[in-house]
Amino acid sequence: MRDRQLLDKTVGVFAEQFGVEVSTDDARSAIANVAGFFAILAEWESRDETRGQPAGSTAILPTDVTVSEETPSPDPNPPVETSPKEGES
Repeated sequence: MRDRQLLDKTVGVFAEQFGVEVSTDDARSAIANVAGFFAILAEWESRDETRGQPAGSTAILPTDVTVSEETPSPDPNPPVETSPKEGES
């Protein structure tokens, strides 16, 4: 696919899928960001392979974190404080 076709396709995808009009500069930035993301994934996979680890085995989360039984879990639905409406107290 040629550069102009890729830009036009990207602009079309944003319009069709998200209902957002983007400029060709925005489309170019989006393409560069996606390409950069996959370049980083390829670099990580290459590092794993050179260390003799299976691809995708790099730990993303810290391994030195421990959770004790006494640690309370955060409330998944915390109460929401609202301010009184005008005229209410």
